[in-house]
Amino acid sequence: HCKYCGSEDITFGEAKQLVFDLPALTGELKKFYEERKDLWPENAKKTTEHYLYREGLKPRPISRFLNFGFPIPLKGYDGQVFYVWFDAPIGYIGITKQWAKHRNRPEEWERWWKDPETVIVHYIGKDNIFFHTIFWPGMLLGTKKGWTLPKIIASVEFLKAKGVKFSKSRGVGLNIENALEILPPDCWRYTLAAVFPARKDTEFSWDVLREKVNKELVETVANFVHRTLTLAHRYFGEDMGTPELTEEEEKKMKELEKLVDRAEEQYWKWLGFQDVVKTALRIASEGNAWLNHREPWKEHRTDPERARRTVYVALHYVKALAVVLAPITPAYSSKVLSWLGEEEYSWNTAKERGIRRVSRPEIIFRKISDEQIEGWKRRFEPKSDEKKTIKLENFARVGLLVGRVRHVQEIAGCAKKWLLVIEGPNGRSYRAAPEIRDHYTAEQLKGKAVLFFPTDKQEVCGVEINAYVPTADGSVITADRNATGRVV
Repeated sequence: HCKYCGSEDITFGEAKQLVFDLPALTGELKKFYEERKDLWPENAKKTTEHYLYREGLKPRPISRFLNFGFPIPLKGYDGQVFYVWFDAPIGYIGITKQWAKHRNRPEEWERWWKDPETVIVHYIGKDNIFFHTIFWPGMLLGTKKGWTLPKIIASVEFLKAKGVKFSKSRGVGLNIENALEILPPDCWRYTLAAVFPARKDTEFSWDVLREKVNKELVETVANFVHRTLTLAHRYFGEDMGTPELTEEEEKKMKELEKLVDRAEEQYWKWLGFQDVVKTALRIASEGNAWLNHREPWKEHRTDPERARRTVYVALHYVKALAVVLAPITPAYSSKVLSWLGEEEYSWNTAKERGIRRVSRPEIIFRKISDEQIEGWKRRFEPKSDEKKTIKLENFARVGLLVGRVRHVQEIAGCAKKWLLVIEGPNGRSYRAAPEIRDHYTAEQLKGKAVLFFPTDKQEVCGVEINAYVPTADGSVITADRNATGRVV
């Protein structure tokens, strides 16, 4: 009988399959990991160590009988395609070669993929760690061709909305077209950097967006920039000159340089966007406090040169702030730096002494009102009753079935999901991948009668499924075993 569905109606045939012999690379992959692990976040280390040292590596089939994918160009594999996680990473090299070709430098791709000095960083979600710390490096090592291996695994946690992971396929979140319709890109970039899920899952909401834009981007960052440039232009015009600074003012400049160095270090930690945002806010806050302490609007009447030095120092805080935020808010930073005469800039600009020019600033960001938030909620969030109810005739068309779980297995790279093979009506086999691994062991699930409904074929974490198992707080909905195969 079939070990998956239990059916005895079996037709035997022969088919060749390609298998990736990962166990043969165990030693090389352990060496690869040990040389890099200190540069990886905890989730990458934990997942990789699970497969290398606890579970052990297993051979992985890399061919599939599917109607989509890249056909295997070998005799005897007609109708088979490559497993998606075998062909997809090769695209990293392929797209680099394509890029080099478009630059009319066809050999330049080798600077990235054949140069041991190159640092390759993979920015990925935590559900794809296995494929980038074991599977893909194993592919590169297995060729014995001296490919550049990944150095940094920048694996992030999940960004969620109301406790649910953002998912385009499930409609969780806001699509990019709607997002850009209601706010400029830099507002979104700043907010996402501020809530970046580097160490743990983080929550996005309309209230979070309002707080980050209003209190941080507008009140702290943009207000300081606008205030400083306005003071400078009002009292000193476009030319600040190069005043000789006092000991107190030099100390303030040195403090700024330390903050810039801190931000640079945080960027080089690959996942430090939240920390960079905090440092940027610190630069803005300290620059603003400096103005409040020195009060150049009063100094200008009694000691104009002291006022000039005060504003001169504050302008350096503005310049450094714009450079530090440039990877996060590129449009805004470029605008601010252009007001300071920095049409072309680099990271070194943040610590360079001198102000080329002072232009009158403009208001770039505006606060999000309560009315806007409520309007966006009405437009983009389902109504409360839509979340709780479904029309009876629609539910009746779902075709909810009772099936027996015949087989349970792990899914590589999906630590929270089990792959369930379910026997449905007439002995037909279905495959589902519910996120219930934190709640059940494989043995607890085997033999259970569960509710499910068939779906179109789709791929989840590299495996094909054709059914959905509804859950309630992580628990499957069970039924009497004698009801297996019945329609609910």
